[in-house]
Amino acid sequence: MLDQGPDDAEEVVATLLNVVFPSAITRRNNDVLPFAIVRTLDGKEDVECGTADAVVNVRVVCDKRLGEVAAAVQCSNVHRQMLEQSQYLDDIVLASGRMASVDFVRVVSWDCPQFG
Repeated sequence: MLDQGPDDAEEVVATLLNVVFPSAITRRNNDVLPFAIVRTLDGKEDVECGTADAVVNVRVVCDKRLGEVAAAVQCSNVHRQMLEQSQYLDDIVLASGRMASVDFVRVVSWDCPQFG
């Protein structure tokens, strides 16, 4: 039964974003920048049906020495990649070799407050 549960939404989104640049659910200090960190915010899973309706957050970490314009470009790249992926919902091969299917993606963006 454990191998029939829903796929991890964080892993699915990180796999999709790896097309643009490195992405994962955690980041090590020596990981190259820019880097997308994917975390689940909310959602529900139906283990019996093998489905998950997750809300995930993607944070883009950039080298601050490159400035805000460069960071905005990288955030835009992530946003565009997610919009493209939401139009073409092909099956995704996860690191484990398991195939994940995505039925629906809604991409939203908002301005985050600046942190000094």
